[in-house]
Amino acid sequence: MLFVLPLQVAYVLVAIGCVVFRVWGGGLVVLLVPALWLPAALEVATRAAIPRFLHGAYMLFLTAGPLAGSSLTVYLLLPGWDKVVHFYSGVLVGWGMLFALARLGILARHGFPVVAFIVQCAVMASAAGWEICEFAADHLLGAHAQLSNLDTMADIISGTLGGVVMLLLARFARRPKAVTGIEASEMRVATDQDRLSSLSLESQHVAGGAED
Repeated sequence: MLFVLPLQVAYVLVAIGCVVFRVWGGGLVVLLVPALWLPAALEVATRAAIPRFLHGAYMLFLTAGPLAGSSLTVYLLLPGWDKVVHFYSGVLVGWGMLFALARLGILARHGFPVVAFIVQCAVMASAAGWEICEFAADHLLGAHAQLSNLDTMADIISGTLGGVVMLLLARFARRPKAVTGIEASEMRVATDQDRLSSLSLESQHVAGGAED
């Protein structure tokens, strides 16, 4: 997507500057430069167009976390910034999973509750995986990313809450196309299927009671 190209170029330039001037955390930014083109690579691999908002949201995450947080020391200047980034990561992972499951037809076939469970599991797994990476970086590279057990658990909880908030907005805000990338018709199909499933269960329950 060409609209994120200026952000990608700016990110690379700042990453180079971090290395040249030996800014703390610059190495992490350089390592994540290939990740700038992850959405484009996914589009090529899956032959599916990823919405612009997901491209932009992903770039915002890389900018707010590794670039601003680590390299520009925003984590040190604003102690709560770390939790904000973890919360946003939960929202971002949830958006991506919800979009993918909708495009695969899983949302329309199985309904929102099933998809919400899968999405939230993925969000929690990503939050835990992040902390595993930080643990490895601390012990293998001396990164000092994990300050304490309380800090680690707060990060995981922040990411988990991000997924919960995203799902609540997707379900009740009724902004599927702008917020989650899901077509409104797909959301309506899923909602209708939820209602039909409930009616079917009620009918079976009534029938079973009549037989008794």
